[in-house]
Amino acid sequence: MSSSMTMIETTVDRLLARSDLATAYAALHSGRFPAQIWNDVAGASLPLLLCPENAGGIGAGLDDAVEVARLFGAGGIPVPIVETLIGNWLLGVAGVEPGAHPVIALINGAT
Repeated sequence: MSSSMTMIETTVDRLLARSDLATAYAALHSGRFPAQIWNDVAGASLPLLLCPENAGGIGAGLDDAVEVARLFGAGGIPVPIVETLIGNWLLGVAGVEPGAHPVIALINGAT
């Protein structure tokens, strides 16, 4: 396992250890976003994983993003990490500064 994969796994393991998934799922069931878990995810800079370094991101590769997605799915972390990874990557490539908030890319098929 590469050092970046080990670091990602350690980061996600720590998130899971300190996250209150029951509260997060209760928030989702009542129509609220699980903000506390997202704040922890953002604090670990995971939403910026794929963004180019010159755009304020980490500049990791797709294999690292797939590992994050796998770990979040396996851990049942209920946040839009995959959507945000892709959305922030697109922002960075377009020269727009990515952020720590959830991002979802919308594509207009008519253009």
